[in-house]
Amino acid sequence: MKIFVINLKRSQGRRQRIEKHLKKLNLDYELFEAIDGYKLTEDQIKSYVDPHSKYSNAFIKPTEYSDGFVSPFKPAEIGCFLSHYRIYEKICNDKLEYALILEDDIDMSDHLPNILSEIEEKHIKQGEIISLFANFLSNSELYTYSNLNNDYSIIKPSSIKLSAGTTLSGTVAYIITYATACKFVKELIPMHTVIYDWGFYFHKELIKDYKIVFPNPVEESGEYSDIHESYGGILLKLKKALIEKFPIIGNLILKKRKFERRKHRFDSITIDGKRPSIIFK
Repeated sequence: MKIFVINLKRSQGRRQRIEKHLKKLNLDYELFEAIDGYKLTEDQIKSYVDPHSKYSNAFIKPTEYSDGFVSPFKPAEIGCFLSHYRIYEKICNDKLEYALILEDDIDMSDHLPNILSEIEEKHIKQGEIISLFANFLSNSELYTYSNLNNDYSIIKPSSIKLSAGTTLSGTVAYIITYATACKFVKELIPMHTVIYDWGFYFHKELIKDYKIVFPNPVEESGEYSDIHESYGGILLKLKKALIEKFPIIGNLILKKRKFERRKHRFDSITIDGKRPSIIFK
């Protein structure tokens, strides 16, 4: 299976880290340079964003530009969107049957190669999205759709209401098919929602189904975001300087952050009416 890894050119540490892990797992991959939303011009942003978008995020204020144009998206969201979109173009142009898209701030299970083989052989159909990671913001009910092998299952939401307001980080690691990628290329620009709004895409009939491998064989590493925070953000610089200068303290901070995120994932889902006993494996 073709694997694309999205990485900002300036994020050398992340690139080295994920490449080391992929090589350890003996997985072939292609680095795909992320688009830095903070380097886009106003004219570029206007050409990508739907001015009539109804998207709203209670945590993010709309961005107003010099001529009065208002974007409901932050530059980082636009950069993230376009980074994935460019891979969809490549999948469609190269007629790839399917591909795995990875962001670079992840940890991967040693079982990942076998999982990908199982999915290729038996568990993927054109028009689907199969996520290897999902982080729900609110309580969500899921059910077992099928068994992947003795250790993993395919689960699905009881109701596909995976709008941008109910799920987060849905683009950390996912498999997309040729049919879906080509539909996305045709329909997603101008941008009228964030890239991980799977529920919106489902109801617009751009995807036929959304499935999740569980336990997740991929999870966020806990590192602070590069693409979703301003390159010049003072808070981000302070966090990273602290981690770099005091690595022992920094590692404890990141481990705590990762633990809290994992606990939230435990607390926000039920599968077949029960809380999971393990969420990453």
